[in-house]
Amino acid sequence: MSKRGGRYIALGSSSTYNTVTDYRNLYPYIIRNRIAAQYGAIEHRNMGWSGAKSTDMINGIHRISNLEANLFTLQIGANDATSTTPVISKETTRDNNRTIIRRLKQTNPDAVIVVVTPHTLANADEDKYAAYRPYIIEAAQLEGVAYCDTSTAWTKAAAATYLADALHANDAGHVKVADVLWPVVQATAATWLQKLG
Repeated sequence: MSKRGGRYIALGSSSTYNTVTDYRNLYPYIIRNRIAAQYGAIEHRNMGWSGAKSTDMINGIHRISNLEANLFTLQIGANDATSTTPVISKETTRDNNRTIIRRLKQTNPDAVIVVVTPHTLANADEDKYAAYRPYIIEAAQLEGVAYCDTSTAWTKAAAATYLADALHANDAGHVKVADVLWPVVQATAATWLQKLG
C-alpha cells in the first residue's frame, strides 16, 4: 500500500453489498466518501457477497488472510441467524467472527477493525437478529476491536421506512447505517485518518 492515502475494505454479506440499490448508495461507499471529503485520498473495496454466512467466510479464510488495508468493517452473522441448512449457533457465529478478526490482524497489525451488527428488521426475523447481536459484539470485545451496533439506526416500528425488502436497507437505510458507523470510524481510526492526504 502507498504511504500516502489509504485503503478501506468492507467485508460482509448482502447487507454490505446488495443488488437493491446502486453501489454508490451503500453504507461502505458513504463511509469512503466521508473519509475522502474530510481527510484525504482513500481506496475502497467492497467485498461483501449475497447470502454469505460466517462459515462461508471461514471456508475462504485463506483469501481473507491475504487482504491488506488500513480500515476494515466486518458485518457477518445476519444469515447465520436465519440459517436452517445448516443451523449455525450463536456461539459459532461469535467464534467465527473472532477467527476472522485474528486473521485480519495477522496481516494488518496496525489496521482499524470495526465489527458491524445487523440492522433492525420489521418482520419476525428481527427476534433472531436480536439474539445474535450480543454474540457478534462479544467477538469484537474479546478481540479488542471496535464495534458498531447498527440496530440503533432505527426502531422496529420505523424499519419499513428504511428497508427495500424484508431484509435489505434502502438508500435511506444505508445513510442511517453510515450515520451510526461514521462516529465509530472517526474515533477508532483518528490517528490514521489524520495522516491521509
